[in-house]
Amino acid sequence: MQPHGGVVYTPETNAIASLALKGNLSELLQALDTAYAKEERRVPRSSKEALESLAGLLVTSAVRACVSQRLLGHAVLVFDHCCNRIGSDNAKLWSLLVDAASNSEEHVLRAGCCFAKLLAFGKVNSADVVNVTACYAATQNLQGFRAMLKRYVEKAGLLDNMTRNRAMTVCAKAGADKLLIELASDQWSQTKDVVTYNLLMKYYVQKRNAAACLQTFCQMQESHVKPSEISVGIVLDSCALLGDQNKADLQHVFDLLVKSDLPMNRVNYTTYIKGLIQAGCFDKAAEVLEHMRKTSELSPDRVTYSTMVKGVTLLVGLKRVEQMLSDGISADTVVFNYLLQG
Repeated sequence: MQPHGGVVYTPETNAIASLALKGNLSELLQALDTAYAKEERRVPRSSKEALESLAGLLVTSAVRACVSQRLLGHAVLVFDHCCNRIGSDNAKLWSLLVDAASNSEEHVLRAGCCFAKLLAFGKVNSADVVNVTACYAATQNLQGFRAMLKRYVEKAGLLDNMTRNRAMTVCAKAGADKLLIELASDQWSQTKDVVTYNLLMKYYVQKRNAAACLQTFCQMQESHVKPSEISVGIVLDSCALLGDQNKADLQHVFDLLVKSDLPMNRVNYTTYIKGLIQAGCFDKAAEVLEHMRKTSELSPDRVTYSTMVKGVTLLVGLKRVEQMLSDGISADTVVFNYLLQG
């Protein structure tokens, strides 16, 4: 047997892996039974640990091959078929099973147990935490998620920011709101970075909770975390949600962008115009548009002009369309529909 990258390969494990890649579960299970019976005859009965170790190599090889092909259900069923033959201290196998179970609808509820075994017998990596998060997010199990995080922190320490951010992304995609908020707590991780704040603010915007988004943005500044271009875009979106209620915040956030060394872009200017229009600040919106027209890298596009036309009077809308056409941008049905509504 020759170790390679922490994995032991033998002719038997290679043969099992090759068969697993073909996707025929019944043939794979039969081959595992045959290989185990052969080892059982070869290894003295008194050497139970040696037999468990050899069986573990075979099963891990089969499960790894199944996971690599995303035959996740097969991976779990291989383990179920052979679990009585192997020891429980195979960390690599538990890591593979966390991946398989977390990403398999049929077996997702088992991922937490597999992760607990991994915590007990091996070192957990970032991918393991992200995978098991998918399990709890799918089931919206906040209590179980907290218990898992507590066990993890007690053994491995606080989550690093990259792991927390990846896990928060999983929760956002699954609509697991409570789990996402839980992960944002400093109880489980280091000080938030710009990506953490962006994920949290984006969540609040999606929930149309502009006040919470702005509060998070203020916390970001108080923590001396430099906002990114994405940060300001998200906050501008939140300000636009509130319209007239938030003129001051809208102006403050845009001024922050202008004064910072962050690169300016058309999208942020257009979002700012959208907020101004919704707040009824039509003259200010017109000033911003003129500034964009005079700045080549910010030149307004069809989306910018559509934003300017929406919600204004027919007369003002016609003027914007004239400017649009003079800038060489053709009007589409969206623009004309907004114009007719004016």
